[in-house]
Amino acid sequence: MTRHIISLIVGGTITMLTIIGALIGLQNGYDQGFYMIYENNNRDMVFSRDVTLKVKDDFTLATIAEELYDQKIISSKVLFIGQGIIYKYENKIVEGDYTISSNMSNLEILDLLSSEESENVAFYYPPSVKEYL
Repeated sequence: MTRHIISLIVGGTITMLTIIGALIGLQNGYDQGFYMIYENNNRDMVFSRDVTLKVKDDFTLATIAEELYDQKIISSKVLFIGQGIIYKYENKIVEGDYTISSNMSNLEILDLLSSEESENVAFYYPPSVKEYL
């Protein structure tokens, strides 16, 4: 009888811990997915750093993500590629020379890279600076 009660208590505890772990895992997965889709910008910086990116006709999202990550413009290659796929930018990238800021969001970068104009320049001004423009 005592063994049976101990077995039930241990089994119930393990079951509860498993359920709690699964719920925490689901919440973390949801949070990461939400962040991936609605990420604001790549860096929390007051002053941005600009780089020039020369995009060739055969560049893929992975190629661009690798280049931007190496230049410390984006914070995650996976997020950049994921957003590019979710928002259907894979086949919209236009060849050209682009000036990209480290304060731009992934979607702002993808919008810039899919525009029809070459020699594109985009500037990001933090909200506190916009008041003085």
